[in-house]
Amino acid sequence: MIKSSNKKQHHQQYPFERFASIRRYTGCDFLTIDPSWMLYISDTNGQFNLWRQRSALSPDGEQYAPHQLTHFIDESVRHVFPSPVDNSVIFFADTQGNENFQVYKIDNIFNSWPEQITFDSTIRHEWGQECYSHDGKYIVYGSNEGNPSNMLVYLRNPNSESNDSFCVTNKDGWFIPGYWSPDNKKINCSQLVTLTDYTTWILDVESREMRNIDLGNTEKSRFIVGPWSADGSGFYVISDLAREFTGVAFYSLDKSKLEWILTPQHDIEMLDVSSDGSIITWTENVE
Repeated sequence: MIKSSNKKQHHQQYPFERFASIRRYTGCDFLTIDPSWMLYISDTNGQFNLWRQRSALSPDGEQYAPHQLTHFIDESVRHVFPSPVDNSVIFFADTQGNENFQVYKIDNIFNSWPEQITFDSTIRHEWGQECYSHDGKYIVYGSNEGNPSNMLVYLRNPNSESNDSFCVTNKDGWFIPGYWSPDNKKINCSQLVTLTDYTTWILDVESREMRNIDLGNTEKSRFIVGPWSADGSGFYVISDLAREFTGVAFYSLDKSKLEWILTPQHDIEMLDVSSDGSIITWTENVE
């Protein structure tokens, strides 16, 4: 005999807040001179701010408590760069999502307060692949301060009291700063001509000369500059030159030639090289 029940089934309802209450983390990096400390951007308190935290667990296996480095309400931190020589950092932030990013610095992430070093809210400052030179003397970024339709490459001494900057691109265009050469004398950069057409340049920091690199692109191609080799003989490039998918090539300064290193049947989107040049890491967009 089967007994039936008239009791109504109880369906548990989850509140909307349970799904809407999320935390986002971006811009993770390690303190260069002490990688046991990690830097990241999070909206834990409702706004994207900069935090530091130990990158390892405590002896008891617990996480160390995070420490908030910025306490912005109207501004949002977008990207952070640790110094290669001390505990200072450079970061970019905009106000109420206007995308006119300003440059800030923290002299010491353990005992200093953030300081803004660019102040014109009508000007956009953009970060590139790297910011600090390897000796920590200069930072590099893009800015449209001369003309809203141009994004030129500027250098600045972040420790100078005069806070002066100077431009290292002497022609109009939209330039994206790349990487410093090992001797800090050159910077590679990409120029965005159209969304599918790029050109590549080497900028001389001392003479402020621009050298256009001929990569054999007779047709429109993307060229995203990558890190330099450890000996400074050339640099890596992500490109779709004569390919369906983006691959990785190496440009030799002496040979003035592009040689393919990685050519998978998927797009390569990011690339990094260890400081001694012995290891290459990359990400592929698979399916």
